[in-house]
Amino acid sequence: MNVVQLQFKMEHPLEDIATYLYDIQSNLQQAKANEDQEHTDYQSDCTLDLATAANTIETYTNSLNTAQDAYDNAKATEQDKTSKLTAEQGDLSGYQDDLDAEDSANDDAVAEYQKDSADLTDAINACSEALDLLSRLSSSPSLFIQLSTQISNKLEKVREKLAKHLPTSLTIYTPIIDALAQIKSKANPEDVRAVSELISKLSDELTDHLNTLNDNEETRVDNYNNAVTNLQNNIENSEERIDSLKQDITDAQNEEANQQSKIDSYSDLLDAANQAEAARQTQCDDEVAQYNSDTDSRSDISIF
Repeated sequence: MNVVQLQFKMEHPLEDIATYLYDIQSNLQQAKANEDQEHTDYQSDCTLDLATAANTIETYTNSLNTAQDAYDNAKATEQDKTSKLTAEQGDLSGYQDDLDAEDSANDDAVAEYQKDSADLTDAINACSEALDLLSRLSSSPSLFIQLSTQISNKLEKVREKLAKHLPTSLTIYTPIIDALAQIKSKANPEDVRAVSELISKLSDELTDHLNTLNDNEETRVDNYNNAVTNLQNNIENSEERIDSLKQDITDAQNEEANQQSKIDSYSDLLDAANQAEAARQTQCDDEVAQYNSDTDSRSDISIF
């Protein structure tokens, strides 16, 4: 129906048409105002939602970074403690090797001391027995050959020990043999006395050497005990440090696992937050595009 046809159908054609058109214009303007307000309200909600999403993303990002830093620190601690543990275990092995070496050396030293002490004691006893035989020689001339042979055997035993422990004292041993050889068939008191004095002097030297040997052994044992005590203390302290380092490593590994769990959780939350933000941004952009399209369409409509 055109305007002319509409005019003929109305009682007051022109006035009615004008009123009708003004009503349409008013309705269009109101509809545009409503759409504008809806657009404004929607975009206001978008601004709030996107700001909230950005804050959420920032919070999750900060939490993720904090967890990552804590994980890295725990990992660095584990590596540091592991390196120190390896070094400490090497030290402990060294202490144990040193202790084994001390024990082995002590066993050898004890065996040598016992043998040397026994040799010197035997030599001293042989000298004492030789002196006893010499005293019997004076009172039993008839036993001269038998006793002198026994004395020679005792002195030979002493000579063997001297050659090993007091080679310089062999200078005393030779005059004893010479003096004993001069006693041919009977015990001359002067000869017996001379030999006895030489044997007594030799016995004194052997006794002094045995005393020195005992003193040296006592000092060595003290040094050995001190060395063992120090090594045992080192081993005990090293074992304590190793136990502490192992616990530190376990604690660091537990912290790594804890922080890794947080990293995984915050990563998932951050991904979800980013996706939600992107989705909301798409909704807001789509609303703007639709609003602009509707606005362009309305601008093509003109009543007057």
